[in-house]
Amino acid sequence: MTTETIQDIPIFPLGTVLFPDGVLPLRIFE
Repeated sequence: MTTETIQDIPIFPLGTVLFPDGVLPLRIFE
Protein backbone atom coordinates (compact mmCIF):
# COMPACT_ATOMS: atom_id res chain seq x y z
CA MET A 1 0.00 0.00 0.00
CA THR A 2 1.30 3.40 -0.95
CA THR A 3 0.80 6.68 0.89
CA GLU A 4 -1.77 7.72 -1.74
CA THR A 5 -3.95 4.75 -0.81
CA ILE A 6 -3.92 5.76 2.86
CA GLN A 7 -4.94 9.33 2.06
CA ASP A 8 -7.69 7.99 -0.22
CA ILE A 9 -9.16 6.02 2.69
CA PRO A 10 -9.32 8.45 5.67
CA ILE A 11 -12.24 6.47 7.14
CA PHE A 12 -9.92 3.88 8.69
CA PRO A 13 -7.51 4.88 11.50
CA LEU A 14 -3.72 4.63 11.07
CA GLY A 15 -3.63 1.41 13.07
CA THR A 16 -6.08 -0.20 10.70
CA VAL A 17 -3.84 0.49 7.70
CA LEU A 18 -1.42 -2.15 9.02
CA PHE A 19 -4.12 -4.79 8.57
CA PRO A 20 -5.35 -5.79 5.07
CA ASP A 21 -8.92 -6.44 6.23
CA GLY A 22 -9.11 -3.43 8.54
CA VAL A 23 -12.53 -4.27 9.95
CA LEU A 24 -11.40 -7.44 11.73
CA PRO A 25 -8.61 -5.84 13.84
CA LEU A 26 -10.97 -3.05 14.92
CA ARG A 27 -13.42 -5.54 16.41
CA ILE A 28 -10.60 -7.44 18.13
CA PHE A 29 -9.07 -4.39 19.88
CA GLU A 30 -12.45 -2.91 20.79
